[in-house]
Amino acid sequence: MNFLAHIFLAQHSQAAMLGGILGDFVPIRHSYVFPDEMNLEIKIHRLIDSYTDGHPAVLAAKSVFPATSRRYAGILLDIYFDFLLSAHWSNFSTLPRKDLIASFYQGINHYQAILPPKLRDISDHMVAHDWLGGYAHWDGVSWAVQRTARRLSRNGDALIAGLPVLREAHDYFDQQFLLFFPQLQQYTEISRAEIQRHYPDRI
Repeated sequence: MNFLAHIFLAQHSQAAMLGGILGDFVPIRHSYVFPDEMNLEIKIHRLIDSYTDGHPAVLAAKSVFPATSRRYAGILLDIYFDFLLSAHWSNFSTLPRKDLIASFYQGINHYQAILPPKLRDISDHMVAHDWLGGYAHWDGVSWAVQRTARRLSRNGDALIAGLPVLREAHDYFDQQFLLFFPQLQQYTEISRAEIQRHYPDRI
């Protein structure tokens, strides 16, 4: 899953939402000192990614991509699922999307001093250009894919080549997302409760 989905699936304190994306920026064994709320959501982030990668609806969606871009289907779908989450937001939350995003941005600024370097390097751009709000529009999806392609060490063009597939198969991806995401929500809530119950002192 991509930034917006991880933030949404985290508990909605500023620290927890930030922890929701930290899994992309810190190694499994790291020396950073984070608040407990962040540490918990880093663990949840990794469980979410593993669950997503093996879910039948996601695997079916990946199979739509041609061989030339299938290697990057997971990245493309992660970004597109933020677009679909934005489109169906009211199905999953009573909290306005803009309010959640604004709170997250405030948290980015508040916790700037403890952000890992890779996140700190992009945080100003993320807030100034409203990356999370941008996922509600196709242009934001396209920009996110191109931004990600520039960060790849090679074959960024293969990632960009998958963009037309997202548009052409929108209805199918939308269907698979609506099958998958409620199950992911349930899995996330159960996993968090189990971690908190069984390992209260080892978050």
